[in-house]
Amino acid sequence: MRLGSEEVAKGQVLGPEDFVYDAVLGVVYTSCEDGWIKRVTVNESVADSVVENWVNTGGRPLGLAFYGNGDLIVADAEK
Repeated sequence: MRLGSEEVAKGQVLGPEDFVYDAVLGVVYTSCEDGWIKRVTVNESVADSVVENWVNTGGRPLGLAFYGNGDLIVADAEK
């Protein structure tokens, strides 16, 4: 068993504000200061993880949470 932590998405996520983990899909969503919500698929090797621009709010997404039906709720300071 491996314990510890590793940095994921180094240089690919600008000013992360919040994150939530979707256990069904196995991805992490993170809100960034540039308006992007990034979707990060973390694989066995951090080097093999995939970071994608998922949605841009056109604002400043500060908080993320899942609603009961699985929808992602975004708290945006500018919207």
